[in-house]
Amino acid sequence: MISLSCHSNAAVHTLQECLTVIHQSCGKNTTVYSANTTVCASNGHTYANMCAYREAVCHELYRANGTGHRLLSIIGLGEPCIQTTYLPPRTPAPTTPVPNSPLESALFTTATSTIDSLLQSSKNDGVSPEEAKKIFIIQDHAHKNYIRNPHCWAASLDLTPISPWNSNGQNTKAGVLVSPRHLIWAKHYGMPVNTTVRFIDQNNNVIERTIVNEEAVNSGNNSYLKGYDIVVGVLDRDVPPTISFAKVLPANMSASRPSSVPNVPVLNTDFEEKALVADWGQTFFSPLTMVFLTTPSTTSLRYPMYEPKIVGDSGNPVFMVEKKELILLFVFTYGGDGAGSSIVYHHEEINNIMLRLGGGYKLTDLNLATFLHDGDHVPEIVG
Repeated sequence: MISLSCHSNAAVHTLQECLTVIHQSCGKNTTVYSANTTVCASNGHTYANMCAYREAVCHELYRANGTGHRLLSIIGLGEPCIQTTYLPPRTPAPTTPVPNSPLESALFTTATSTIDSLLQSSKNDGVSPEEAKKIFIIQDHAHKNYIRNPHCWAASLDLTPISPWNSNGQNTKAGVLVSPRHLIWAKHYGMPVNTTVRFIDQNNNVIERTIVNEEAVNSGNNSYLKGYDIVVGVLDRDVPPTISFAKVLPANMSASRPSSVPNVPVLNTDFEEKALVADWGQTFFSPLTMVFLTTPSTTSLRYPMYEPKIVGDSGNPVFMVEKKELILLFVFTYGGDGAGSSIVYHHEEINNIMLRLGGGYKLTDLNLATFLHDGDHVPEIVG
């Protein structure tokens, strides 16, 4: 995860708590956090590795105000500290937001009501946010023992396309199925050929497959970190019908962003396999290769289910949920609120890669016809 945040998935309120979380994560993930790659920070200082940088962030946070607002950011890695930026440039927001079409409004309204109603139901049942986030109540990777959490707010959704473990990154370097034989992950946090990938069906049965080939989206002369951070892999054989796969938005919706229905909630996961929620609002970024999330309102149902993304979360998927169907928007490249490379922008190329890799599948589009009202039509270009 290319992260601007020092936040952990644990709540921290003091300098000592912040440092304790950093020391624990560094101790458990030495290859991720402690590699001797110089970190160049926005305060003009350089740090020997990510752990040292994150300790500095803790000191800055609680020396300045004690509230946990980010004050430092990474501007580069390695010596010398040059030109690496960790958020793509933003274009100014127009004075008047681009209105959504009737189809888009129906789509985003349904996505909003789907997640919000599930969150409300979980709250009504008296499930604590910490318990409601957990996709599994047991995750024993060593013994292949997994038990899904019936009290997870997203338990009624089919989360089987999401892989909780692989032989290369263990519970990191996530992947998500987009067909019975193809999965997608982040290029900057990749899995090599011959990696075993694990999926868990709704009855807690473990299914394992092996990556036999892979191909990254072509970034051309662009940095792949600016919207081209996608790898498609093909498995040795299909997963069984008990393991599902994510659908995607149709290719003609690559410019589509919530406007008339602002702050659409999206489901996302992290390396601990928690079902989290963030907001997807209208964004004015160039190019359309990127999708950005925002923090939900602190007074909303969604906020207790929100966590900023940290190192190790890269490659985890982000979904719009339409009538209980998972619609893959992107996999994480950036930390904090989170951002990544738009799947729908690369729709055609991903299909071409799937064809070249073999397996006999292509992306499955969400059926937009179910969101049309009398007199509406699926526009040739949406957005």
